[in-house]
Amino acid sequence: MIIGIHPDKTGNNESYSKRWRKYFEGISVQVNEIDLLQIDTINNLQQYDGIMWRWIHNEDHKQSAKRILYCIEKYLHIPVYPNSNTAWHYDEKISQYYLFKSLKINIPNTWLFWDQKSAIEWAEIAKFPVIAKLSVGAGSS
Repeated sequence: MIIGIHPDKTGNNESYSKRWRKYFEGISVQVNEIDLLQIDTINNLQQYDGIMWRWIHNEDHKQSAKRILYCIEKYLHIPVYPNSNTAWHYDEKISQYYLFKSLKINIPNTWLFWDQKSAIEWAEIAKFPVIAKLSVGAGSS
């Protein structure tokens, strides 16, 4: 078995890719570091039994990781972590809203606006203060 791991560069203490490597090597699974952001990497994945990528809360990762992992999972049929069922709502507050509502999970009062006119109309009658959040972002970024 060979697992391909895209390295996360979030620091030694937070690096999941280093922890994953250590775990897999401890159970005698071969691990290769792969850079999934290289344009030709997608052509060289057939050797892998699984692909892992811990992507973080930034636009670069969100744009690339979701797209790349989805293609690997759905079209190359290689298991990925996180898979599309796990990743589609990661750091996506609107997706999380619909997920929680569908599952009848209690959430704070929430207002979503798909157009500027609706948002302005709401703002004219809203009781302030309110906490505003964009669809993405974490840690007040």
